[in-house]
Amino acid sequence: MHKQQPNIFILDDDLSCLEFYSELLNQLGYTNIKCFSSKQDLLNNSNDNVSIILMDYYLADSSGKSLYKEIQAANSNASIIVISSQTDIQIALDIMKIGAFDYLKKGENDVQRLNEILHKWNQFIKLQGDENYNSISLKNMADLITETESAIKKELSNELHDNITQLLGTSSLLINTALKSDTNRIDLLSNSRKYIHIALDELRKLSHRLNKESESSILLTDEIDKILAPLKLQQNICIEDDIKVKAVDSKLDTSSKINVVRIIQEITNNTIKYAKASKLIISIKPYKSFLNINITDDGVGFNYNYKSGLGINNIKKRVDKLNGMYNLITEQEAGCSWQIKVPF
Repeated sequence: MHKQQPNIFILDDDLSCLEFYSELLNQLGYTNIKCFSSKQDLLNNSNDNVSIILMDYYLADSSGKSLYKEIQAANSNASIIVISSQTDIQIALDIMKIGAFDYLKKGENDVQRLNEILHKWNQFIKLQGDENYNSISLKNMADLITETESAIKKELSNELHDNITQLLGTSSLLINTALKSDTNRIDLLSNSRKYIHIALDELRKLSHRLNKESESSILLTDEIDKILAPLKLQQNICIEDDIKVKAVDSKLDTSSKINVVRIIQEITNNTIKYAKASKLIISIKPYKSFLNINITDDGVGFNYNYKSGLGINNIKKRVDKLNGMYNLITEQEAGCSWQIKVPF
């Protein structure tokens, strides 16, 4: 049986993360904590008395299922909680199927989630003495898988709304403009077809991403250009942009960059569809340790207190995932201004 105060190991090659989770565990009342910045350091200190291991899924010298299995083999009595900065639900499902106790996404309600996981672990330990332990354990695993599958559905919903739907909406706008224009109809229809192909390609990428352990790198400049290019073809709105993001590409991981792109995509497409604006001003550039995203239009605006649909809620959730800050200034007939800061 484990003692009331469990022995906890933390493995992460990011020293700031080690300090953060160690302090967080202290705040939650856990004091027997040892921190390791490399796999070998942890393996050298492995023993049968380790109760819980918080393990980063990606280390410089090892990662993925092979890292998990090596840590598990050396600490067979420990419950392993996998932590990662990547938003890949398939990883969570796969890693729990091979024995991980739970999966924690860095920067996503860390205090609440870790507290919930540790509460679940304490219940799990108490149940070990129950004669129905095996059936209860199976139920716990089934519940974990159900929770993860629910998270997959949520991720799919957000990605379809924030990306695929926006691309198809852009294509529809181009077709509508082409029907009203005699001067550049062929170009508009050609671009519309291009964005339908991009939407199909994004669907393929989404399917691929759900079936592999990591995402390929993307460039913010290229992704933002893909969003703005068709919008600049609209004849009823003037778009002014100041985009300087090359220096940020190496400082944000792929998951963070995808969230940044989806935020910009949602705001700009909503402006085109609903704002009735004649001007859209977009500024995206770094200042100190933040990526500043400022998007302003002179459209009809709206009453923010009474209107907060799926699109706005998704923007807020993505900013939260990035540990960022946002300010939305709008009122009816007075335009709309988004001011977002993303740390890097």
